[in-house]
Amino acid sequence: FGADGIFPLSGGGSSFTGGTLTTALNEAPITTLASASTTNIGEQDVNTISISGTTTITAFDTIASGAVRRLVFQGALTLTHNGSSLILPTGANITTAAGDVATFVSLGSGNWRCVGYQRASGYAVRVPFRFVVAISDETTDITTGTAKVTFRWPYANSTLTAVRASLSTTSSSGNPPFDINEGGSTILSTTLSIDASEKTSTTAATAAVISDASIADDAEVTIDIDTAGTGAKGAKITFIGYYTP
Repeated sequence: FGADGIFPLSGGGSSFTGGTLTTALNEAPITTLASASTTNIGEQDVNTISISGTTTITAFDTIASGAVRRLVFQGALTLTHNGSSLILPTGANITTAAGDVATFVSLGSGNWRCVGYQRASGYAVRVPFRFVVAISDETTDITTGTAKVTFRWPYANSTLTAVRASLSTTSSSGNPPFDINEGGSTILSTTLSIDASEKTSTTAATAAVISDASIADDAEVTIDIDTAGTGAKGAKITFIGYYTP
């Protein structure tokens, strides 16, 4: 240790193992670096870097495996996910905001993994949702028709991962199918249905297939009942997915 109590490390070649520090281990002051397609965070001689600019980042430079860099973003830009070289926690691109903080660890050979991302807003990077929409009452047989229910989609930047249908009283014959539409166009390539004598679509012989998983914020969503079956009551649709705030 020097007279100032700081252990001298230079050039990334020195090491410190074992022993006990008797003073604080103070990192170098934060530096500012402009975003670029390849942003050279590895060559910076500091651990915390303030990223300015709005240029999309697709890669970082090469530094030895294990090196850590903490990035503080000054504004909005896109971090582009790459499964090998720029691994992000959502497996998808992230749009930053002023005050967001991300911690990256080098895997060597120009590959990096984000091991932590904290939004200034306090929101998670990806927020799950699950909500239920009733399309009939509990005591009246369901009937066929278009737009049995109409509502506005409540999420921006959302991805729908699953839909489920349920009944409080089963159909004694016939498999009630349900269609879901965004702005009048179906989001399903295979309709959601419930088999006769069943209360849930999760056991249906033919599972629903979502063809449009990205419903626009505030889009008009309608639900149709294509076939009523016999005696089915209490129809509901459950929407499952996530959004990126």
